[in-house]
Amino acid sequence: MKKNNMRSIAIIAVIIAIIIAALGWYNYVLKQQLVKIPPEIAKKMKEKFGNKDRTMDKIRDHLVELQFPINSFTSITDDIKTHPNKESYTLRVYFIQITPDFLSKYPDFGAKLEYNEKLYIAFQYVDEHNKKVGDPFLYNKHGKKYYIVKEFEELHNAYLGKIKPKIDPLVPVTPPNKKNTEYVKIDVKDLIVYINKINKYFIDKPYYDLKFIIFELAESAISNKRIGQDGYLTFINSVYVDRPYSLDLVIEDLSDYDMNSLCPPTCP
Repeated sequence: MKKNNMRSIAIIAVIIAIIIAALGWYNYVLKQQLVKIPPEIAKKMKEKFGNKDRTMDKIRDHLVELQFPINSFTSITDDIKTHPNKESYTLRVYFIQITPDFLSKYPDFGAKLEYNEKLYIAFQYVDEHNKKVGDPFLYNKHGKKYYIVKEFEELHNAYLGKIKPKIDPLVPVTPPNKKNTEYVKIDVKDLIVYINKINKYFIDKPYYDLKFIIFELAESAISNKRIGQDGYLTFINSVYVDRPYSLDLVIEDLSDYDMNSLCPPTCP
């Protein structure tokens, strides 16, 4: 009789353990679930920023396509791949301005005519205590990676001093946050889920040649779940595919995901 009772208790314990593990996995998945912006909302966000009478026209001379090969983007976490606490990290995406000095130092980055004094983005990982992890870096449109330890401050300050003042009056921000975006934040745990989603697409649809990702500038007002109706400069990701006998086409399943929170207003 005692053996039967012990066996029953053991079985119940195993069942409870399975339930707890399942609930833990379920919560883990929920916490890392990406939020897809409805296509009509994403379109409005891009159009609002791009209205020729407002922001786009004022900074037209500073615009360049923020395009990177998809393989560069999916390897963006390689520097922290072996870090045991990487899922507690944040990837900061800083708006910068490409300067003549930078292009002189790195002549293979791109043509001066195309990039000089243009709005661009650079990346920096920080840990859960907002301490920098590794060095800041950026990519050119061909996917070459540049570590910019000495140049980063100059490039970010150029954006803050020359481009951001043109954006601030045009993208409405509710007081007391009278500043616009200095950098965008992406939780690494969300970034990993998104990269895995892209990699799975490669496997499930091998006949598609995923080509590049573009960060399209937009106003965060209308939909951003983290900051309500305030307008801030942000970006929306779009992944393109190169299909035989056709033009480059956007992959809807991999585009328009809301992974971003912004500083301001949520700093650091």
